[in-house]
Amino acid sequence: MRRRAAFLVAVGTVLVLAFGASSGAAATNTFSGTMLALYWSGSSHQICTGVKSTTTVAGATTQTCTVTQASGTCIQVSTAQNVVQRCEFTQTEVGSQNNRALAIQIAVQKKTGPSGTQEVTQGVFIDQQNDDFSNFAIVGQGVRQALGRAEENGDDDDDEEYAAANLASTSLAPITQSQESHQSIVVCQGGTISCKSDTGMNGNNSSNILQALGQSEVAAKAPSITQLQNTEDQNNECFAIEDPLANMCADVNQNTEGGRNVSRLLDPYRQFQSARKTLDGEQAQGNFEPFDGGLDHFVDQDGALKSDIWTSQNEVQIQRAVNTGLLDQSQHGPVRKGVFSRQTATDEDDWTGRQTSKQFQTNDGVAVGNQTNLLNYWCHTTGDCMISQLVNQDGEVTTNECAPGGSGDFCEVFINCGNVTPPDTFIILENGP
Repeated sequence: MRRRAAFLVAVGTVLVLAFGASSGAAATNTFSGTMLALYWSGSSHQICTGVKSTTTVAGATTQTCTVTQASGTCIQVSTAQNVVQRCEFTQTEVGSQNNRALAIQIAVQKKTGPSGTQEVTQGVFIDQQNDDFSNFAIVGQGVRQALGRAEENGDDDDDEEYAAANLASTSLAPITQSQESHQSIVVCQGGTISCKSDTGMNGNNSSNILQALGQSEVAAKAPSITQLQNTEDQNNECFAIEDPLANMCADVNQNTEGGRNVSRLLDPYRQFQSARKTLDGEQAQGNFEPFDGGLDHFVDQDGALKSDIWTSQNEVQIQRAVNTGLLDQSQHGPVRKGVFSRQTATDEDDWTGRQTSKQFQTNDGVAVGNQTNLLNYWCHTTGDCMISQLVNQDGEVTTNECAPGGSGDFCEVFINCGNVTPPDTFIILENGP
C-alpha cells in the first residue's frame, strides 16, 4: 500500500510542477485530484473532453479518446488485466488562443495468483499548431503490475517477500507469471503549416512528460517457477527513436521561429522478481535480445529564444532466488537517449540529462551476473550539454559524463556492460562526429 500511494503522489506532483509556471496550474491540480479519486476507487474510468469509447478488442479492454478542441483533457484509468489506452489530440486551429493538452493514463493490475498474465499498452499522440500563441502539453503514464502478492497491491520490502514465500500454500502445478508493459508518447508542436515546421510560429512550445513503470512478481513452493517481465517483441508507436521495440518511449518535436522550446522528461522504470522453494524455472527481465526493449527517448528542438531540455531516465531491475534448484536468471536493460536528438536556438541553450540503471541479481544471496546493459546518450546543441550516466551491477559501479562548459556542444556518451557487442545498426561515436 505504501508503494501504491507513493507512485500516485509522484505522478501528481510531477504533473502539478510541470504546469506550475503556466496559467493551467489550477486546472492541473483539479485534474490531479480527480485522478486520485479515480485511482483509489479501484475500477476503470475515463474522462475525455472529446469523443471517447470503451470497447473490447482482441480480448483487451480498450479506452480511446480523441480531442480536437484548443484546450483538451484525456484521463484514463483501468484495472483490467489486459488493457489498451489511447489518447489523441489534434489542435490545429490557430490565431485565437493557446493550445493545451493534458493526458493521464493509469493502469493498475493486481492478482494474488499465483500464476497470471498482465498486459498494458498506453499511447498518447499530440499534434499542436499555432502562430502568435503557444502550445502546452502535459502527459503522465503510469503502470503498476503485481502478481502473487498477499497484500492488495504489495511492495518490495523484505518482510513482504518473506511472508509471501512462507505463508503460500504448496502448488502442485508449475507457476508461470508474465507481465508486459508498452508505453508510447509522441508530442509534435509547431507552426501553421505543420507541427514539424516553425513557419508562422512565434509563440512558445512546452512539453512535460512522466512515464512510470512498476512490475512485481513473487512466487514460492511449486515444481517450477517461471517469471517474465517485458520479454516479448511488440512494436511501439514512436517515430524517431532508434529501437522500435523499446517498452517505454517518447518522441518530442518542437519548432518555433520566434519563441522558445522547453522539453522535460522523467522515466522511472522498476522491475522486481522473487522466487523461492522450487526445483526449476526461469526469471527474465527485458527482451531476450540484449539491445532491444527498455527505454528510449528522442527530442528535436528548432527555436529562436533560449531553450531547455531536461531528461531523467532511471531503471531498476531486481531478481532474487532462494532455494530454487536449476532456475535460470537473466537481465537486459538498455536505456537510450535517441541518436540524432538536437537543439537549435541560441548559445545560451541548456541541455541536462541523467541516466541510471541498477541491476541486482542473486541466487541464495550470491550474485549471478547473467546481465547485459547499455546506456547511450546523444546531445547536439547550440548551447551546453551536461550529461551523467551510472550503471550499478550487483555493486560494481560504472560512470560516464559530458562535462558542462562551452557552447555549440556535441556529446555522445555510452556505457556497455556485459561483454556483448552492439548490433551493426547501433551508432556509437566515441569521440564525436
